[in-house]
Amino acid sequence: MNRNQFFTWTALISKHILKLPIIAVLLLLIPVITFIINLLPPSASSSGVTVGLYFEEKNDELTKLMRERLLAESSGSFTFTEYDDEALMLRDAETEKLECAYVFDADFSDSLSSGRYKNSVEVYHSPSSMLVSAVNEIVFANIVRLSGYEVLDEYVRIDGIDDKTQTALRDYMYSAYEAYCTSGETFHLDIVTAGNISINDDADESPIVTFPLRGLLSILIFLSAMTGCTAWLKDNENGLFAPRPRSFHVLSRILYPLLPAVLFTVCCELALFISGSSYSPIAELTISLRYILLVTVFANICYLLKKSSPVISLIPVLLLGSLIFCPIFINIENFYPAFRIISRLFIPRYFL
Repeated sequence: MNRNQFFTWTALISKHILKLPIIAVLLLLIPVITFIINLLPPSASSSGVTVGLYFEEKNDELTKLMRERLLAESSGSFTFTEYDDEALMLRDAETEKLECAYVFDADFSDSLSSGRYKNSVEVYHSPSSMLVSAVNEIVFANIVRLSGYEVLDEYVRIDGIDDKTQTALRDYMYSAYEAYCTSGETFHLDIVTAGNISINDDADESPIVTFPLRGLLSILIFLSAMTGCTAWLKDNENGLFAPRPRSFHVLSRILYPLLPAVLFTVCCELALFISGSSYSPIAELTISLRYILLVTVFANICYLLKKSSPVISLIPVLLLGSLIFCPIFINIENFYPAFRIISRLFIPRYFL
C-alpha cells in the first residue's frame, strides 16, 4: 500500500462513515447536551444527594444539637434539608426527589439521654434508593457522637468529686472528646516511598465531585467508536471488503472506529472549552489522545465477536455500566469503595 492508496482509502472510509445517520445524530447531541447542562442551575447539575429531615420536637437541647450538626454536615455528596411538613417530606421521598427522609420522634432527646435511642428515628426511602445505607452511617455517627456527651456527664458525676472539680473535669473531657471526634483519625500513618511520594497524597483519592457534561461527552465519543465498529462488521458481513486487498482490510479495521472517535473528540473538546469545563491544553491533549487510543483498541477487540448483532447488544450494557459506575452523575466509589475496580473497566472513565 503506497501513500496515494492510503489517502484515497482514508478519504473513502471517512466519507462512508460520515454518511451514517447515527453519526449525524450523535454529533447533534454534543451541542444539545452542552446547552442543557449549562442551562441547569449549579444545584441541579451537581452530584449532591438531598436528604430530608423532620423533627417532631425542636426545642430541647439535644435535638437542637442534632439538627445543627446534620444541617451543617458537609460531606461534599449529601445535603440535608429540614422540612416543616412531614407529609410533604414523605411525598418527596416517595417521588425520589429525596434520596431518603428521617423523622426524629418527639422523645428523641429523652431516648438519647437514656442511651436507648433505638426506634426513635424513622427512615423512609423508595425501593430504588441506592445510597440510604451510606446516609444512615452519617446520621448514626452523629447520634453516637451526641450520646457520647451523655456518657461523659455520667462519668464526671462520681461521688466524692465536688462541683468545682466536676465543672473543670467536664470542660476538659468535652474538649478532649471534641478533639477526638473532629481529628478525623485515631492514629496516623504517613508512609513515604522513593521520591518522597506519600501514599496519603490527596491526588490519589477518588474525587467527590462528578463530571456530568464531561462524562456525557465521553460516552458520545465512545458510542461513535462503537458505531464505527458495528459499521465495519456489517460491511464485512455484506461482503464489502471481499474484493479489496488485505492491506485495505487491515486499515479499515483501524479507521472505522478511529475516524469518528477523532471527530467526536475534537467536537467535544470544543464544547468543553466553550462551556468552561476544560482542563489545561496539555492535559486535554494527553487525555484526548489516550482516550482515542483506548476506544479504538476496545473497538478492535469487539471485532472478535465476528458479527454486528452481539456488539449492538453489548452497547446498552456498556452504556448503563458507564452511567452507574463512572463518576458522571454520582461518584459511587465514595460510598462503595469496592466499585473502584469495576469503574476502571469502563472506557468512559478515562476521559474524566
